[in-house]
Amino acid sequence: MTPLDHVMRTARVLNTHALSLPEYFVLCSAGHRVTYAPDAFVEHAFAAAEDDSRGHASRSELAAALERLQTRGLLTCLTEAALHEEARRRAISVIPEIIDEGYDVGHVDFTPRGYAVHRDVIRAIYGSDHLARADAGFNLDLDTGRFDVYAVSPEHCRGLMEKIEAGGDDYAGVEHTRFVGRDGPTAIAQWRPNRFDMRETGYHGVLRFRSDVVPIRGLAGAAPPRR
Repeated sequence: MTPLDHVMRTARVLNTHALSLPEYFVLCSAGHRVTYAPDAFVEHAFAAAEDDSRGHASRSELAAALERLQTRGLLTCLTEAALHEEARRRAISVIPEIIDEGYDVGHVDFTPRGYAVHRDVIRAIYGSDHLARADAGFNLDLDTGRFDVYAVSPEHCRGLMEKIEAGGDDYAGVEHTRFVGRDGPTAIAQWRPNRFDMRETGYHGVLRFRSDVVPIRGLAGAAPPRR
């Protein structure tokens, strides 16, 4: 796709969904799963879109776009009740899930409808394979020295596992990470790339590691994936 094609396709897709370019930039920041209150969230959207070839939006335009998306029910600021409800949902879920960390009261997030719109827009602009790659992710458990990696395909799962192994300390958040075990990718049934979406099939891989900085417990066992 040429730069001009990219611009024209984006314009057509946004017109179909009655979205402006600043609103698209704001939705994309929510899609990155950043955990910020509105002011910092707008700063993230501004920085992420600053060099976008499709156009530019000022901070004030992005702040107004955020307000419009909240009015339309596509984005929201999380409440304590919403966070408690989400915690209860995860507690009773039996489906493997990539857990979004760091969300707190006042942080900007999608509504379920807003996430569906964002996903439709990204699929229309970039294609289904882009979404498949973006759905890959992991849960990190420092206590057991374990990464649980999930993806749509074995290739995506294996690729992310290799990136984590190559990145080591950056992914674990501790120094002197040494990987000591690897399982998978193994085919699984239903799983969630995030709290909004469900995949009917996928792949799961496990990486086990030790660190000289943080004592790791329970490496001899195979703890179940974090839910």
